[in-house]
Amino acid sequence: MKSNAFSVSKKRFLATLLISCLVMTTVAGGARAAATSNVTYAMFDDFNYTSSSDSVLTEHQWSVKTGVAGPGPVGGSWSASNITFVTDPDNAANKLLRLTSSTDGTPAGTSQAEILTPMKYFEGTYAARVKFSDTPVSGVDGDGVAQTFFTISNLRYDNDPAYSELDYEYLVNGGWGVSGPSLWTTSWYTYSNNPWSKDNVYNYSNKSYNGWHTLVLVVKDGQIKYFADGALLATHSGKYYPRANMAIDFNQWFLPEALMSVSGKRSYQLDVDWVYHAKNTELTPAQVEAEVQNYRSQSITHTDNVTPGEIDTQAPTAPANLVSTSKSNNSVSLSWNASSDNIGVTGYDVYQNGNKVLSVSGTTLSATVTGLSPSTSYTFTVKARDAAGNESPFSNSVRVTTNGASPVSNWEPYHSYAVNDLVTYEGKTYKCVLAHTSQVNWIPSILPALWQLQPGS
Repeated sequence: MKSNAFSVSKKRFLATLLISCLVMTTVAGGARAAATSNVTYAMFDDFNYTSSSDSVLTEHQWSVKTGVAGPGPVGGSWSASNITFVTDPDNAANKLLRLTSSTDGTPAGTSQAEILTPMKYFEGTYAARVKFSDTPVSGVDGDGVAQTFFTISNLRYDNDPAYSELDYEYLVNGGWGVSGPSLWTTSWYTYSNNPWSKDNVYNYSNKSYNGWHTLVLVVKDGQIKYFADGALLATHSGKYYPRANMAIDFNQWFLPEALMSVSGKRSYQLDVDWVYHAKNTELTPAQVEAEVQNYRSQSITHTDNVTPGEIDTQAPTAPANLVSTSKSNNSVSLSWNASSDNIGVTGYDVYQNGNKVLSVSGTTLSATVTGLSPSTSYTFTVKARDAAGNESPFSNSVRVTTNGASPVSNWEPYHSYAVNDLVTYEGKTYKCVLAHTSQVNWIPSILPALWQLQPGS
């Protein structure tokens, strides 16, 4: 029988060994949690700041939007005071980013909130935990409000082919043709300010998302996947895949077409718990949660070793063997051999006498140019382009002379006319400008939308 002293010493040794094992297991477990996703470069921010003027916020490369600018009512403004950092009411040890926006129904009385990073993020996983609010914190309800988490690049000029934007937009009181609260997921190719036009693809979920939600956006291998609380909301691809480095952005703004014409100030709030990005790595929503908890277990409130993403700058090869396959008095059909590209060809542009006249998809190797004049010589070339907007050199050129004009005949009803067909009516010659089948009262002299009087007639 062993002595009590020995038993006590043994117990202390075993306890120490057990504690050591637990510590090693915990550390190893934490290391495994970080390693299972193979994340080498990441950004995480727990928003542990004092105010929008906190120097640490600037050191961490966040920018707060100020001044008069869009989106929102023309003349509406953005204020740094609308960005605050508050104690989490559910956890006194945690802080939240809060965006507060208010309006009195007029552009001058509208103040909005936005905060964003530099444009250095590209492929990988983006995530944030946000709290959407269906009702204002003060004032009457009903204004069109957009609460957003998104990524965005610069639009260098209208219809910039490298423009990239990926959006979560929660419309608190509906909008864009949909009534009631709705969460929109939108991927952009490009847009034009003047005149306004857009090229994007979107989905929306027409239900309330009031409260806390974890949003995960995966940009990898040509696909864009939008998740909310672990559920896949939408998948986009093709030309809508990003082509430029993007900023991570949160904002809250008012839809100008949906401001109520009632007096009195009303304010809305959007809260953000944390934001995360894993460069070049696809994570599941569960893996994102594990990464965030791993940072928090180590009391890490901010980290960012992400360098700007590598953007495709390699142009496709020139299309080869451009030939004319057929022609008429007013059209020329062309074909060519496919171009190659390090990522993939997304389209071909056909040029007539140096001017782009039409475009086809990257899998189409032929096109027909119409609306030409009879007995006229034209020179055609083709360029290839990729998703990043890189253009190939011109193909070889091909010169084609269209066939002679169609014989001039008397106009008659119930006859099928093609563009550039010539007819006579009451001693004058007219050229068809819109293909149609004529009716009794559609005489050339009174329908300039269908017929063009020829010089000398």
